[in-house]
Amino acid sequence: MLAHGGARVIGRLMGVSQCLEGGYDLVFIDDVCSFLTPRLVTLLRQQGRMVVGVFDVADGPDAKRRLLECGISDVIEAQAPAEEYLELALTASQTVVDGPTVDAGPPPAARTIGVLGVSAGVGATEIAVNLASLASRRATVSLLDLDPLWPSVAQRLDLPPHPNLLSVVDVVLHGGVLDATLHRVGDLTVMVGSATQRGQNPIAHHELTMVLDCLAGRCELLVADLGAEDKAQGVVLKGFDTVVVVTTGDPIGIARLLSVWPRIEELLDPAQHVVAVNKTSRRIFQRGEIRAEISAALPDVPLLLLPFESRVEEAVWEGRPLTRGRYLREISRVAELMTNG
Repeated sequence: MLAHGGARVIGRLMGVSQCLEGGYDLVFIDDVCSFLTPRLVTLLRQQGRMVVGVFDVADGPDAKRRLLECGISDVIEAQAPAEEYLELALTASQTVVDGPTVDAGPPPAARTIGVLGVSAGVGATEIAVNLASLASRRATVSLLDLDPLWPSVAQRLDLPPHPNLLSVVDVVLHGGVLDATLHRVGDLTVMVGSATQRGQNPIAHHELTMVLDCLAGRCELLVADLGAEDKAQGVVLKGFDTVVVVTTGDPIGIARLLSVWPRIEELLDPAQHVVAVNKTSRRIFQRGEIRAEISAALPDVPLLLLPFESRVEEAVWEGRPLTRGRYLREISRVAELMTNG
């Protein structure tokens, strides 16, 4: 306890989520912390918390400089006596109790929807693109390509590969003009993906979380192409209000859906699940079999059957979203389900 004021030590913070969710007033953070960014410092201060930077003089002037560049004005040497640390903690306690708190502002307004394939090539990108494009007719919408293995939104919409996700991460964490890193397709704002390190995800989950937080504050609906289920990060998935799980309308696609479903149930709340079966046949018998098989295994999960249509292929070759047709009408049902959910 500090001066009988009720102060207590929470413990070590090992990530961004712990920093932003922990019930504490003061955080000591050193210059070599892997998740220290100007964005994190800003968010902590918006929550009314005091941030103190710790640096080792043996590391030279760059150690202290990194803390200052991240916006931390209160710094202390790692070799400082314990009394100085306690004095800073006491000051923080009094500041929180007696001083004004910083208004964090309204929470992000956007509803967030992730589109996740049970494997690569099932059409998750197509659904994400057309869902976002359709919704942009009546709301401000951002489309994000977060597929770590095969980002395809740029190719699908005939957009240049740069600027991309890495550009956005750099601006969100370190400052800059965010609009310069985004693309426009009609009324739709688009962030294209990066395949710099294909097969690996070079973006840490806390950085992706900050990107989502930042972009969600700029629109009413955020739609993200998450790629294949086996490459998606569970921490990132949990950040979405709804996840549309995509498979194909054939026996292989249905088998894959049912095989990955246990992991999806572990990661997401049941209210977040929607299944979209892509490229389904127009034959009544086959559609009935698909619906019966999935409904029997996943009785409480909303199910949508998206038809195979030549207009989709034409739109892909022309690098534009769909404008009409049965496929788009079914996509509109997805949009309605998201709105009503």
